Order: sequence, then C-alpha cells, then structure tokens
Amino acid sequence: MILGAVTDTSLRAVAGVNVEVIGTTARLITGDDGLFRIQDVSPGEYLVWIRRLGYRPVSHLVRAEADDTLRLSYTLEPTLTELSPVTVTERARSHKMRGFDERRKLGGGEYLDQAQVEKLNLQEMEGVIRTFRAVHIAGGQSYKTCGAILIWLRDGS
Repeated sequence: MILGAVTDTSLRAVAGVNVEVIGTTARLITGDDGLFRIQDVSPGEYLVWIRRLGYRPVSHLVRAEADDTLRLSYTLEPTLTELSPVTVTERARSHKMRGFDERRKLGGGEYLDQAQVEKLNLQEMEGVIRTFRAVHIAGGQSYKTCGAILIWLRDGS
C-alpha cells in the first residue's frame, strides 16, 4: 500500500493533484486534504509522478515491499504555466444568408425560426409551409398518393 500527502511550499494541502504510478493502472486525484492512498501495489520499483496545473511536476522512484505500507510526502512548487495561444475563428456568413438576415430585420416576409417550428410540432413540411399567409397549397389525399403537392404564392401577399 502507498499512502501519500501533497502540500505546497507553505505546507497547505493541494487538492486535485494527479498521482500516477508508472507501470501500473494506478491513477488518482488527491482530495481536498491533499491525501492519496493506493492499495494492492505489488512488490517492486515504481516511478510515482505527481502533477497539477500551476505547479512544477515531481517524480520519485520508490520501492514497494510485500506487506509493507510506503508513506510518501510531496511538496509542490508553484510555477507559471504558459499555455499555447488559442486562435478563435468564425466563418463569415454567405452572401445569400447576409441578404436573408437583412430582409428579415427590415420585416419583409414571414419567417419561422427553429423554436417556432418545434412549437408547431408538425409531422410534415407541408404543415410548416401552410403557416405562411402568402402561400397556398392545393392538394389533398389524391395529390399526396401520387407524390404531388401544388404550392403557389397568392397574389398581393
């Protein structure tokens, strides 16, 4: 068994430290008290790797013995960690979509957004199209059975 404690240079417990015993599946994170416990460690030599963002990583070669408890203590030194720059990119809207947005802002036409379509809870696109006052749809079951629906814009709308 391995028992351990992780503190900073002011001897305060450090929570959220990654503890890894290389060569085993033992990987854990320290609790709020900075403590960790690893059970069922086979006898042998292991590299214990201790790391947390904002602190210099520490590694230590240890030897575990059968029926023995290894007690470890680590002090992490704060360090500035420089992260790689992050580049944020945004795709420009197409010319057609910019025109659509401008017409919508001016109030010309009728529009439905995703939330409005979902609120309608319609099963077919025909029902969504019928919500527009300027659209007329002719056809019923006889048209649908042959796969045809006639759609046109009403005059003056």
